[in-house]
Amino acid sequence: LGPYIGSGYHWYVGSFGDTDEAVLVYLLKRGEKSITVVGYSSYDISERQLLALEKNSHVSFVDAQREQIPTVPGSSSKRDVFFASRADLLIVIWDGQSPGTKRLIDWLSITGKDHILGFVSSR
Repeated sequence: LGPYIGSGYHWYVGSFGDTDEAVLVYLLKRGEKSITVVGYSSYDISERQLLALEKNSHVSFVDAQREQIPTVPGSSSKRDVFFASRADLLIVIWDGQSPGTKRLIDWLSITGKDHILGFVSSR
């Protein structure tokens, strides 16, 4: 993520899981001010992400189910369509385990959406 820090981007981050939590902590430590945590629903948020939201008023939360997002054939979720429709470039960080992230990667590849894929080792 380093080359993109401090460039005035708005960051969209997942709401649940070790990778999502690590990315949010990293962005906050680097001083990024425009961050939105995106969940599949209003209940899709980890305790760590929720605490980060409470401590950082500039970080917002979006429930993808409540957004006006067109139905896209073949997409795995409204959250994935939200990410793809809001971003010029998606940076997907995957531990090789999450089936939801795998579906997102497959869908981005099929649609030709620009994305960078980074791998992290799972615990």
